[in-house]
Amino acid sequence: MTMVDFAKRLRVSTSYISQIESGKDYKLGDVLLHVIETEFKVNLAWLVDDSQQPYKDVAPETEATLVRIIRGLSTSQQETLLLFLKEIQHVG
Repeated sequence: MTMVDFAKRLRVSTSYISQIESGKDYKLGDVLLHVIETEFKVNLAWLVDDSQQPYKDVAPETEATLVRIIRGLSTSQQETLLLFLKEIQHVG
């Protein structure tokens, strides 16, 4: 995902993302945190203070199994899987 795509999904400017990346602006307001949590399905507690698992409702052993399976796939298979997951994400 490019910075432009990331900024669009968060509904912010690319310059704002660039400032965050460079450390010039590190304050993420509550609204932006909520958008990140919702858009990327991440755990807000992890995003804020790294105190919990990154993704919601995924048991650590399930996450480890998924990562192991994905790493065993060819690049082409990974790309196909990613397309499939993006597709079902919008359906559900």
